[in-house]
Amino acid sequence: MRRIHALELEDQDWMPRVLREAGMAYLRFAAERLGAADAIRPAFEDALDRSGEDEVLDLCSGGGGPVLAVAKSLGEAGRKVRVTLSDRFPDPGAAELVARSGIGGLTYEPDSIDALDVPADRPGLRTLFNAFHHLRPDQARGVLASAVDGGRPIAVIEILQRKPLALIGMLFTPIIAMLVVPFLRPFRWSWLPLTYLLPVIPLFIMWDGVVSVFRIYTPDELRQMTREVDPEGRFDWTLEEIPLPPQPIPGLVLVGVPEAR
Repeated sequence: MRRIHALELEDQDWMPRVLREAGMAYLRFAAERLGAADAIRPAFEDALDRSGEDEVLDLCSGGGGPVLAVAKSLGEAGRKVRVTLSDRFPDPGAAELVARSGIGGLTYEPDSIDALDVPADRPGLRTLFNAFHHLRPDQARGVLASAVDGGRPIAVIEILQRKPLALIGMLFTPIIAMLVVPFLRPFRWSWLPLTYLLPVIPLFIMWDGVVSVFRIYTPDELRQMTREVDPEGRFDWTLEEIPLPPQPIPGLVLVGVPEAR
């Protein structure tokens, strides 16, 4: 499948907050039910170990998704890690969940942080969970190059790949959305008419899901990017597939750590 950077509604400035919050809550719900946190945690811990970091700056956090579950899992394992969620469009729903989570060291940055313009003084392992595909190739290379130039370790995680089977699965999301919207948290009563009277939310979720599959970078494309932004080999790069049963398609984890670490 050729990569197509089609319009993803969630990325648009004009997107109504009520719809964006519903989409983020759905993605968070799906990640939790998929059990992505348990599958991702070993690679996440490896990135922390290799970089020597005890702080994480999560970029493009959206509704939180698996990073919330990973932070909780790390805390339950006795590992003290400060995790800050951030986004270009801060999500009040995610901030509310973080505040109520009781997870030690977990915070939500209330101010906008653009992954393309991360303040140079922000420390920690930079992570992007299911967000790297939102970036065009030049932007994606820019994010990786910024980490390399600043000597900041970075981890890119995608729980899907650009494959026909993933695309077919997305076509069923309107049905799934109609079943789970009442169970999304934090719940908004305004979601009900936009789901059952006029199915705006289910169709929005399907559209962005389909577009996301077409946008995801393949392993070969990710490897090419690392060669382009780090021609001198200043970073140690690893790329692995992470099984996510019962999902038949494994996720991808790209980690880059300065060699000096």
